[in-house]
Amino acid sequence: MNRQVAPLLVIALLAGCGQSWATDSRETPPGLLEAVQQARYSDGFEVRLAITTVDAQKVRSPPIKIAVIGQASAERQRFLVRGISPEAVRNHYLVTAKNAAGPINAFEYGPDDEGHPISVDPFAGLFKTDFVIWDLFGTWWDWPRQTAEGLGEVNGRRCLWVRSRPAALLQIKEVVSCVDKEFALALSTKVYDSQNRLRRTIRVEKLIRKNSNAGLMAKKITIADERGAYSEIDVYGGDEQYQVESETFGVLERLLGKSN
Repeated sequence: MNRQVAPLLVIALLAGCGQSWATDSRETPPGLLEAVQQARYSDGFEVRLAITTVDAQKVRSPPIKIAVIGQASAERQRFLVRGISPEAVRNHYLVTAKNAAGPINAFEYGPDDEGHPISVDPFAGLFKTDFVIWDLFGTWWDWPRQTAEGLGEVNGRRCLWVRSRPAALLQIKEVVSCVDKEFALALSTKVYDSQNRLRRTIRVEKLIRKNSNAGLMAKKITIADERGAYSEIDVYGGDEQYQVESETFGVLERLLGKSN
């Protein structure tokens, strides 16, 4: 049975199970990681996004529309991103996957070169936006060092700041998230690199009720980079119980040397 999941789990803004946590300790709140991790899992979903980039001079680009199909479990996450419009990105694809303890693999191909995809950096942005491939996987929730940093507020909603750090030195040094205590939804996520520079901030700007249950999901988010530019991402469609076909990840499976 497919899980009822918020479409914006693909950018690690995750709706959870409605659990509350104590905040008088720097220990990871009981149930936090489990709630967030469980919220990622899905047998199949599709979400359609409109991404508008605003540069440091506040000049807005025409929106880019994409569809994201995904599957996620404790053992593996994989995503297929298809460009919808404008013409420059139409039917251009990105496929990416990560096993539980493995690296992220990502590949791009166009409408005429499915047999010749190219490997891409997982820290690159999708179609030159601030929507970073690495963020799809919410890798920081699996890191061993998780500490509560006290209560905060984002757009009028109370949340708990949680600092996530990896066990070893990585390109990303830490991620700081403010998680809604009721719905286990990350309202703000700050990503810092190995030089302790803030690389980007992901913020939920608008919330709506999920169709499938009483939970909340992000309807609109912004992703701001260190230069002052940012991307606005609006959800305009999707399916929380998308039926993934055998050929959906065919290119990815061939590239990784696996069979369906």
